[in-house]
Amino acid sequence: MKQYFWFIIIFLFPKFLLAQTYTSFERGYGTLYDDEGTAICHSQLYYYLVAGYTKGYSAGLDKDIYLVQFNEFGGANFSAHCGSSDDESATGVVEYANGDIYVIGNATRSSDTTYSRIVLAKFDLNGTVLWWKQIGDTTKRQEANELVILPNGELAICGRTYLNSLYSGLIMICDTAGNTLHQKNFSINYNENFTDLIVTNDNEIATCTATKGVVIRAYCLWIGFQWRFAMAIFKHYISKPK
Repeated sequence: MKQYFWFIIIFLFPKFLLAQTYTSFERGYGTLYDDEGTAICHSQLYYYLVAGYTKGYSAGLDKDIYLVQFNEFGGANFSAHCGSSDDESATGVVEYANGDIYVIGNATRSSDTTYSRIVLAKFDLNGTVLWWKQIGDTTKRQEANELVILPNGELAICGRTYLNSLYSGLIMICDTAGNTLHQKNFSINYNENFTDLIVTNDNEIATCTATKGVVIRAYCLWIGFQWRFAMAIFKHYISKPK
């Protein structure tokens, strides 16, 4: 059965205005094959950018990264895709100050369960694919979960890397051309997976991990264009970055 690419906007109002939420609109959008939205952001022009995957450009055989821009009424302004014979699927989407759109995701293969690479794609404000590439350490199994724009304009990505038979939490920094500038792996001898990250008001990166429900905060500071990392964790001690 075909999966539909659903787009739903729900507005929350204070109790003194409205006692319950309501749905402003709901739209189904996609191709004749499976499409799925997995990430969303609100653009500076009040549009909604939804990223995920589609099988509509491979006759249902493999997944491609899929990007759709909706207007404030739920109408689709454009859709775009990129990918290869691997299965590519988006996990995060952000809009840059000039309107360029960056989508982070992963490439996997159904024929090889040990294969996983991080994919970064760039689109212009009209949805034209400017480039897409594999980033990070392409000799290891890596996965990305989210990305944010740093105050200096670079991109921060969180996820995980498979090292020494375990997953380590991953933080990666890229420039706007998709070049990997820095990457660090963190481990406390468990399987780590940095699932989300934000930029704090003091320009630090805060991230969380799925390890036994433990919350990790990773502080990343720029001092003379060099990384300085410190880790704070509740209930567990964090080892130094590898």
